[in-house]
Amino acid sequence: MSVRQLILFSSPVSDPPSFVIPVFSIPGSNQSCVQDLDGTGKISRFCSFDSNRFFTVPILLPSFHVNVGDEGLLAFWVDAHTVFVGVSHELKPLLSALDEHDLPAFVAVEALSLVGDPTRIGQAAKRAAAKFASASARTSYQNRVSNRAAVLAALASNKRTAEALGDWELEQVLEVLQSALAEKNWYAAWRVAWQRYGGEEKLFAVARWRLENFESTQIDNDVALDVLMRKFNEDIGEFSFELLKRRGEDWQLWYGVWTALWINHYRTHDLIGLGLSFLYADIHVRRTVPYQWMIVWRKLWQANTALKADLEQLANAARDAAPHDDYFAEHVVIPLVDQHNAAWAKEYLQLWLGKPRPINIWVDTYIRFLKSNRSAEYIASGVAWLRKYGKGMNAWMKLWEHLRRFMREDAARDVAEEWLVKARKDLKSWPQVFREVVRPSDPSSRLVHAAQLWIEATEGAKRDALIEQIGSK
Repeated sequence: MSVRQLILFSSPVSDPPSFVIPVFSIPGSNQSCVQDLDGTGKISRFCSFDSNRFFTVPILLPSFHVNVGDEGLLAFWVDAHTVFVGVSHELKPLLSALDEHDLPAFVAVEALSLVGDPTRIGQAAKRAAAKFASASARTSYQNRVSNRAAVLAALASNKRTAEALGDWELEQVLEVLQSALAEKNWYAAWRVAWQRYGGEEKLFAVARWRLENFESTQIDNDVALDVLMRKFNEDIGEFSFELLKRRGEDWQLWYGVWTALWINHYRTHDLIGLGLSFLYADIHVRRTVPYQWMIVWRKLWQANTALKADLEQLANAARDAAPHDDYFAEHVVIPLVDQHNAAWAKEYLQLWLGKPRPINIWVDTYIRFLKSNRSAEYIASGVAWLRKYGKGMNAWMKLWEHLRRFMREDAARDVAEEWLVKARKDLKSWPQVFREVVRPSDPSSRLVHAAQLWIEATEGAKRDALIEQIGSK
């Protein structure tokens, strides 16, 4: 499972204070994702996320990397220059130190719910409830806040219970794992031990025993993934491959295992057969094409030339279930156009490029086809992208450099100036665009203001160079 890097904070409101959403990169993709946390606050998976629907918090980012199984990252936007960020126990003292009376009433309730102080939560809930018109609404709201606080406390208690197993000797844990524990409790204990003892062979053996002797609908995929990610050998590969064959009807649960085996080049020919079976079966039962379907399709396309005709037919059948989908264009249509020159795929790609998307793959693909398509409509779709998107993307400059030759100089300058005002100031391309756009003799006031914001948020040689350029203006 690939590590995700923090790339921005996304906020449902335009101004602090507020909890905000940590957004992460998807390795090997231009897409972004967010954490999905389980009942103990750990990351169970990552979900795709469109940050363009929210406000981007304009600060320089700290460096954070997370993975499935880690404690979830939380973030609270305090003021224009500060975001508290960390796992739950790191954020609690920071939020506790805030004066809740300085926070909006409902924000104070959310912040103190994480702190977990019943008295302060009750006071904050009372202040927020006062905003409701009727007495019954005020009472109902306070009760809901109180009940939620109790649930959060119970989750914290369960978490401590699971982690207490980490203090046991391995042999004690193994004795517990060989009893008929409920599935959820068994996996919680096994995972704590697996992380503590670093992939001990005895833990792999007890997991194998459990899965061979108890009917499981949840943990087999998780155990296989944990084992595959920590270590890989022939025995573990065979164990995981057998799970794949048994769970062939439920692709979502064992897609990660299939991918891990593929990465390890384990029985590639057989994995191709399993993957192809999934592609054929899945396309007839789903109304939409899932991301996993596209990734498997692309892996098979890259790996097996003999399957290309079959895979093109499958892709053609799938396109109605993924109309103008960005993932479908990136992982299926573009490889088809590059290597197979399928007529329907070229038509699909032209329609997709005609509707700008705020992702790097759209920009890269648009630039590739700009050499062969310089129609007024095509140029217009690129200019529309420059005007609408790119405030958080270095790709903006790359597209602007290609399109400015097809635009009037004053129009290109106006588009660039608008981007400089709105774009994130930590983008590496920002000062370069500024240098190309600014009129030293008469810089616009809003551009000078944008440069001042950049200077305040930047350190080092780049900052000094820009200060020298704009002088005292």
